[in-house]
Amino acid sequence: MSADKKRLITYFGNAENVIVPEGVITIDEAAFLRKNIKTVVLPKSLKVIGEGAFACCSKLIMVYMQNNVIEIGKFSFEECKRLNNITFSTKLRVVPEYAFRYSGIEELVIPDNVKAIEEYAFYGCEKLKNVDLGNGIKTLGRSAFGNCKKLANLRLSDKLNSIGAFALITAKNIIVNSNKSYFSDGHAFYRNTPNGIVLCRYLASDTTIDITLPIVGVEDYAFYNIPAERILLPSTVKEIGAFCFAKCTNLDHITLPDSLTSIPTGCFEECVKLRHVIIPKNVDIIDNWSALGYSKQFARHCVFLNDNVKLSYAKLDRYGKVPLEYNGERTYEWRISGRISGCCTDLISDEYENYTPPKLNIALHLHSNTRSRINDDLINQVKDIIEFD
Repeated sequence: MSADKKRLITYFGNAENVIVPEGVITIDEAAFLRKNIKTVVLPKSLKVIGEGAFACCSKLIMVYMQNNVIEIGKFSFEECKRLNNITFSTKLRVVPEYAFRYSGIEELVIPDNVKAIEEYAFYGCEKLKNVDLGNGIKTLGRSAFGNCKKLANLRLSDKLNSIGAFALITAKNIIVNSNKSYFSDGHAFYRNTPNGIVLCRYLASDTTIDITLPIVGVEDYAFYNIPAERILLPSTVKEIGAFCFAKCTNLDHITLPDSLTSIPTGCFEECVKLRHVIIPKNVDIIDNWSALGYSKQFARHCVFLNDNVKLSYAKLDRYGKVPLEYNGERTYEWRISGRISGCCTDLISDEYENYTPPKLNIALHLHSNTRSRINDDLINQVKDIIEFD
């Protein structure tokens, strides 16, 4: 305790049930770090809970927070795995980064006075089932509720207008009442933009997905790790996000609309059953890792077909070896024709920065107008170049 008894600097006691004395305004960072406390009653005078103040208190099951607390620090209740409930102060404005990461919270009600939940605030709360964000939340940070594996229902604030990547990635049901920016049809979660509707996250466990709304875009990771076998997107889609179909391990068929002009990074990463994809005729940009992306499943072969782009290749392992035999031979052919603006060695070489792959027994077939658009590193790596008109 500080000399004026307004700061609790470090708790040296052994009691399991702690009552912080009235008059304390601040609990310093790490004040109760790893203590064997079970319950804490905070005084009315308390305004600030410091960073990591109660972090890693593995036996903590209850914190009684009075209504004058205006600030809680980062990591303040991180890894309090038995803390299954928390009542927030009515003067609190922000739930900060990592504040309750890996805690045992099961039900969560955010009061209307809270305006923001920052990144990773409730990440990894594996027991968390139901969340009510109240009516004050305007922003959700990246992975705010990421890896909350049992999260069944999440009610959005009517004022919410910004959601970070992965914030709601494990939510099974997102309830939206009268939010102007977001809405849900029970199968998917959408965002209204000036250019049209964008699909943010697919929620249902359908084996066949047929999006009928006239969406104009699909956000990053929108279909990440869902069990779908077939996905059909409407002709109105103009853009899809990075890793949007990544880790869809059952996906074997996908139809992409002709309105697309690019295939983004990691689009089909770890889609281990996906063998054939029809690339729309207007696509002229294929980003790094777009076909396979980094994957532990190296032994795969994919074919991309349309009038402009024809690619046939095998992915190498980290030692530069080709683990997949094609037509009984270890000879692979990479064909490219038409308009390719971006194509890089990540598709056939290792991801390690300092790794120099050997010459590959691959013939690169190029349309005469395409040669200048292909990455030189890729050209130097293949065995032969064949140009055609």
